[in-house]
Amino acid sequence: MPKFSELFHVSNGSYFDVELTTDQKYYIDPGRINKLVCPGFDSAKAEMSISKFMRLAFDVTSESYDKASMRKLFEDPHEINATHLGLSAGESRGSGTSLSMLHSVFLKAKNTVNDDNLLIRTPQIIPLFAPRFDADRFSDLITNIIINELVQYTEYICDRLSIYVDSSQNIRVFDYTSGSWNEKNVSLPLDNNLKSIILVPAGLIVNKYPYSVNSYISKSILPARQTELLKHGEKKSLKNIFQMDTRDISQNKLKTYALQESVRDPKRLHEFLELIHLVA
Repeated sequence: MPKFSELFHVSNGSYFDVELTTDQKYYIDPGRINKLVCPGFDSAKAEMSISKFMRLAFDVTSESYDKASMRKLFEDPHEINATHLGLSAGESRGSGTSLSMLHSVFLKAKNTVNDDNLLIRTPQIIPLFAPRFDADRFSDLITNIIINELVQYTEYICDRLSIYVDSSQNIRVFDYTSGSWNEKNVSLPLDNNLKSIILVPAGLIVNKYPYSVNSYISKSILPARQTELLKHGEKKSLKNIFQMDTRDISQNKLKTYALQESVRDPKRLHEFLELIHLVA
């Protein structure tokens, strides 16, 4: 199956021109939303949706969590195959997120960073510490939160290009005003297999997040550890420091190490965020 522009015989515009047969290794970067000026896409509402969801997520997440409130917020997010973004091999499919996973992810971030406002302002750091929650699943979560804005953008593009849309579809969207998930009737284009297509502004797409756990360790944690050791007369390479510090970590080595060092010295995370320009 061709790309979207080839299937509908239109010129590629502001949207990311997806392959329609499989998921592609690209992700939505929420850090790009506030700078995006794209006709048909409401950046302000997308930002408000993410901020509201994150605030609610940390409100309902605790050691003694409110099961009803948590279920209401976390049960809906899933992999949205219609964007064709992510890591699934072959036909678009995937595991996405789950209620128990999201509770674990937000609890881990909350206990590690101990600053809900920072996490709400920069949700990109949440995957740094949670096992099994990497770029693909983080992008899935963001896609779910802003799906209403993505659908409206898709409807706008199709209207401008006179592309037929199926108006009989219903999806769950996050309403930032009420903080709840609601059923909504939408109009979306269909591929040759009659499956829905949801377009994403090209300006939101990245093939790699700049805030991975690897970059956090290599750019912030290890150089700081090297400086710390030098003050005590120990001269070691970054590689040797990593091997020394992680020799007793048997599982989830990178994220466990990042978590330990963030708790040991909270300045490391703030220095990393400044380095990659997520905070001033």
